[in-house]
Amino acid sequence: MKNSTKLKKRLVLLYRNTAAVIVVWILIVAGSLSWNIYNERQSIQKLAKKEAHSSFKKDEAFRLWIASRGGVYVPLDEKTPSNPYLKHPERDITTKSGKKLTLMNAAYVFGKVMEEHGPLTGVKWRLTSLKPTNPANESDEWERKTLLAFEQDPKEMFGFTDIKGEPYLRLLSPLVTKKFCLTCHAFQGYKVGEIRGAVGVSVPMAPYLSVERKAINTLIWTHGILLLLGLVAIGFVSNNSKKRILGRIRIEEELKKHKDHLEELVKERTVEIERTNESLRHEIIERKQAEEALRESEEEFRVLYNNSPDMYVSVSPDDASILLCNETLLNKTRYSREEIIGSPIFKMYHDDCMAEAKKTFQQFVETGVIRDKELILKRKDGSKIDVSLNTNAVKDETGEIQYSMSSWRDITEAKLAEEALRASEDKFRSFAEQSIVGIYLISEGAFKYVNPKFAEIFGYSTDECLDNMHFPQLVHPEDLATVEKQVGRRLSGETKTVRYSFRGIKKNGETIHVEIFGASMLLKGRTVATGTMLDITDRKQAEEKRKQLQAQLQQAQKMEAMGTLAGGIAHDFNNLLMAIQGRTSIMLMKKDSSHPDFGHLRGIEDNIESAADLTRQLLGFARGGKYEVKPTDLNELIKKQNRMFSRTKKEVTIRGKYEKDLWSVEVDRGQIEQVLLNLYVNAWQAMPGGGDLNLETENVTLDENYVKPFSIEPGRYVKIS
Repeated sequence: MKNSTKLKKRLVLLYRNTAAVIVVWILIVAGSLSWNIYNERQSIQKLAKKEAHSSFKKDEAFRLWIASRGGVYVPLDEKTPSNPYLKHPERDITTKSGKKLTLMNAAYVFGKVMEEHGPLTGVKWRLTSLKPTNPANESDEWERKTLLAFEQDPKEMFGFTDIKGEPYLRLLSPLVTKKFCLTCHAFQGYKVGEIRGAVGVSVPMAPYLSVERKAINTLIWTHGILLLLGLVAIGFVSNNSKKRILGRIRIEEELKKHKDHLEELVKERTVEIERTNESLRHEIIERKQAEEALRESEEEFRVLYNNSPDMYVSVSPDDASILLCNETLLNKTRYSREEIIGSPIFKMYHDDCMAEAKKTFQQFVETGVIRDKELILKRKDGSKIDVSLNTNAVKDETGEIQYSMSSWRDITEAKLAEEALRASEDKFRSFAEQSIVGIYLISEGAFKYVNPKFAEIFGYSTDECLDNMHFPQLVHPEDLATVEKQVGRRLSGETKTVRYSFRGIKKNGETIHVEIFGASMLLKGRTVATGTMLDITDRKQAEEKRKQLQAQLQQAQKMEAMGTLAGGIAHDFNNLLMAIQGRTSIMLMKKDSSHPDFGHLRGIEDNIESAADLTRQLLGFARGGKYEVKPTDLNELIKKQNRMFSRTKKEVTIRGKYEKDLWSVEVDRGQIEQVLLNLYVNAWQAMPGGGDLNLETENVTLDENYVKPFSIEPGRYVKIS
């Protein structure tokens, strides 16, 4: 009776313990699931914050650059109208060429960029204030609370809110007034150092939440399977224990019956004993079967352990001695088990990483965890094995580390592949860096790679080209539509290759001509535009010069034809003048100087002489510049021209200072007279109210140094001034 009662109590205790173990197991699995979900959400939020912070720093640097320079001028058009909220005396200007420009401050620039190109990244930039100048910058509820908080603690803040029904991570940083801000905002009473609003970015959380949901679903499935396996194991153990206890209870009940009817039921008792023995035999068989199943399970683990592609080892935290290792470690390092077991773990490491290995072991002793640590093992023959180490500590009930469960994954082949890839990249980079043509790669409108020759063509450094520079910055405004069309054709897949030329703008503002040989390719799942570029400015200039020379040749041919015609006309006209001269001379011979017609006839002779000079000039033009050159007294010629001009322009007084014994010069009189007439007319036009015109002649001798810039011979000359 007493034994039966104890067995029943043990059965009740078994039920309670089983229920407790199930509850504890569920709590452990639930706790693990909650912890992993929490960590996953924290990781997603950190990634989103990192993207927000990175985008904000980039945009803030761009904004400060524009603001520190007082803004930028852009062409005034429908897309970029004047900023009605900008109070600046030179907001709208017109260039000398008549082009209208408008000043864009940093906030207006970013507003237009977000308006036109915001969907490219999904990240939204925003400027806000409690008292905004532009109503579009009115703060929403979250921004208003954050701006009020800045008054107590002016540091950047993050928040998760919905924008138009979509989840966003928002970063808001206080906008501190700087000296260059006063250019546009001094009229609002701004002072340097005051907080007058905030700038920030909003990162869409939809992609991150999608990744988070997938990760959480995976965690739920894996923990669900783990929970189910644990419950099955608990049920199996509990059921076996229950069978043993119930078996004993039945035995006790049978013994009791046999004891009460011992004398009367000897035969029956014997049968019952045999039945009990049979039950015991079955129990023994079941136990042996369970033990055999356990041995088989251990053997399966041993096979998996020894045949794993990774090298496993267990190490003591006290003296770093090796306690256990698998066959994979022995095969890869070529040591025997006897040579390894009991040896310090540092025996396995190569000298090249010994210091790092000891530092890593100390980290394990302190933290109990090592993740993806790259080290170098040493084979028995001294050769190297590149490995990735992962370690977990096995602890006792007090939390003390008993030994490590470590795995080394052989990454030698991966390292070799990385080296080969790096060598290939170095070869390509060397080719590109030393190329005599410009090489570029454009993604999302910005340069992702340019070689030194490309930067040299436009007068920039490669770092300047890659500092968020977009290709329209290098294109002449009149050719921008053509370039955008050609880039768009490649990115849309309309064509694979293109060849075209356009005008570019160098850093110093100089216009150049370039020729593009372009193509498109896939890079990280995105279509990008790439190609080579040649500076064809010299070729273009040579073509323009050739056209000019051809035009000059055609003009010379026309002038030659006109000269021939002018020569014929001048010759005929000269014959007419000679006839008039002859008749006039005959008439003068019959009249003395007192005759009324004598002065008129002399005037006719002077006019005939002037007409003859004009005829000689036409003949000189017809002969290609071969004028009638003969010795001439310039004093006499100048005095004659002075008299003729003074008769027509009496308001100008000509005063002469003439060199005595002036050297005779060989000139074409008509040409010199024309030069003097041009000088007189220019002087008269410069003095509309009249004045004095001073002329002077002088004998001069010019040496070689003086005449060198003029490409004339040194010697004696007559100077007219």
